[in-house]
Amino acid sequence: MLLCYFTLQTLLITLLSLCIGSFAGPCMPCQASNRRDTPWDRGFPSSRGLYSPKITNPTNATVWSTGSDVVVTWDLRDMPDKTSNPKGTLLLGCLEDGSDDEHLNIEHPLASNFDIKNGFVAFKCPKAPKPCERYIVVCDFGDSGNRSPPFSIKN
Repeated sequence: MLLCYFTLQTLLITLLSLCIGSFAGPCMPCQASNRRDTPWDRGFPSSRGLYSPKITNPTNATVWSTGSDVVVTWDLRDMPDKTSNPKGTLLLGCLEDGSDDEHLNIEHPLASNFDIKNGFVAFKCPKAPKPCERYIVVCDFGDSGNRSPPFSIKN
C-alpha cells in the first residue's frame, strides 16, 4: 500500500512540474544576451522604443588604420518614430577563438552621446588596445545594441 501511495504521489508531482515547466519558456542559456539580430529580436513591436539596427560598416573586408578617419554606419529603415533614448555609444571589442566574450573596451568608447538618427558616426581610429585578429564595434543605441561583423585594425 505504501508503494502505491508513493508512486501515485511521485507521478502527480512529476506531471505538475512538467506542466509548469512547459509554460515557463526557454531556459536561461537559451535567452543569452549575446544573441544579435535574430528574427525573434526583430519581432518586438517598435512602440516599445527598442531599436537594434544592422551595422552596415565596418564589414568583414574593412581594415582601419590607426589615426585615420573612420565611419561606422547602420541601417535606419526600421527605426521607430520614438525611442526612449536617441543617444548612442560605440565600443571597440575583440573576438577570440574559444571565447564568447566580446572583450569590449568600456573605459574608452570610440564615440559617445551621438544622435542615432543620423545613421552614422565618424571618429579617428585609435591605436588598438591589444593585438587581435577580429575586432568588432558594438553600438549601444539607447535601449538596445548591435555588433558589427569582424574587421581588422593595423597600427
